[in-house]
Parts: sequence; structure tokens; C-alpha cells
Amino acid sequence: MEKKAWFEELLKGESDAMERAETLLKQIAEGVTGVHFPYSKIPEALQEFERQRSN
Repeated sequence: MEKKAWFEELLKGESDAMERAETLLKQIAEGVTGVHFPYSKIPEALQEFERQRSN
């Protein structure tokens, strides 16, 4: 797959992925965990990138 097409395909699910990751981070902050509790801090990184890009 062409790089541009791959990137565009990846962006299609961005909002859903961000929402799920933010939900997991909130659950972790509330102490909800389990044996298999994957999470990512990517939403925090993307928000920081957007903040810096706006400045």
C-alpha cells in the first residue's frame, strides 16, 4: 500500500482510538486495572503536538 494511502487509512480511526485510549487512562487514574489492561499515552502526545503546532 502506498504510504499516503496507509496514512489516510490510519487517520480514519483516529477519533475512535483517541476516545478508547482516553477512557482507559481515566480508568487507570481511578484505580481500575486487571490482568490484561493495555493502554497508551498516545492521546496525551497527540494533544501536546497539536498544542505546540498551534503556538
